[in-house]
Amino acid sequence: MKHKEKKINLSHGITRAQSFFYSRFKQLHGIRIALAFTLTFMVFRELHSDKLDYIIMTLISILMPMPYWGNVLIRSMQRTLGTVIGSLIGMLLLYTETHSFPLMLALATIAMFVCGLIALGKNMYVGMLIGMTISIVATAPVGDMDSALIRSAQTVGGSILALVFSAILPLKGFVFWRMNISTILRDIARLYDEHIMKLNSTDPERWDNQLKDTLSTLLACNTYIAPSVKETHVPAATFTAIHGRIRRLVAILELLTDTFSKNYFAHALNTENPYIVQLQKSNSEIMKLLSDIFVQGKDDDTMDKLQALRASTHELHQKINAQPESNSADAMMVGMSVEVIKLLDEVCGLVQIDILKKCA
Repeated sequence: MKHKEKKINLSHGITRAQSFFYSRFKQLHGIRIALAFTLTFMVFRELHSDKLDYIIMTLISILMPMPYWGNVLIRSMQRTLGTVIGSLIGMLLLYTETHSFPLMLALATIAMFVCGLIALGKNMYVGMLIGMTISIVATAPVGDMDSALIRSAQTVGGSILALVFSAILPLKGFVFWRMNISTILRDIARLYDEHIMKLNSTDPERWDNQLKDTLSTLLACNTYIAPSVKETHVPAATFTAIHGRIRRLVAILELLTDTFSKNYFAHALNTENPYIVQLQKSNSEIMKLLSDIFVQGKDDDTMDKLQALRASTHELHQKINAQPESNSADAMMVGMSVEVIKLLDEVCGLVQIDILKKCA
């Protein structure tokens, strides 16, 4: 029996504190890196310990490129796993060298060959860490197991410290994703309003630039998918499906822009049909409400408004179909509006929103 695919849950909204910190995430990340280094360095200096090089190197290497909690968590686990395996192999090589140098070289060659295969597969970081740790441990003086153990312990300690500092005001890729998708939907709704309702005041070049900016923002959202998957345990396919629907919304807007900028008379005919105008307005309002839900979460009032609007689009579509057949421009406009409805329905389904509840 096929399991039902897990969908994105937007029940809880993004808090004001999160909005404040996430809008300043670069500064926050910089502060976290500075605190991690300074506090760790001070503690070891106070303890008069000179065994801190690999701890700080591991701490900074995990934190520096990975500001999102989901990425830091998995990277720390991978580094710890790679370090432990690499340390065990390195110590085995050190022990073997005390008995047979040629045998040690043969085993090292096989080990590095396997690391190369792993590094080109799904667990690339683990393979790289195993190889790096073998190189560090196995190059210690012959039979010096103490150095191997110290280096291994430092790397594990650095991974644990990275998790500790990441837990202080953690940055979650899923929150960034929600905020950006909300902005994109709001921008599309604004463009939809302005372009469909007020085409005669539209600057085509400005419109092209705004659509490109929207697509660029959507493309940037791809970087949030990996940490979001780790934080929510929702399949990456669900996130990419939403991105696909939004890309199609932008494509429809581009097509409408191109069509009606070349034929304003057809646009004027459409604006005289009250059902088509209202259908477009309802689509725009649904986008705005969806934008709000991505940030504020689902509440009864917003859901009632959303479901009422969707019921309205259903009724308007029926009324348009009941009218005598009109010109081809009308038919194309209605077809595109219906496609917008379909895409919005699919986005709602992927985020557990029952938008069709009030549709007859």
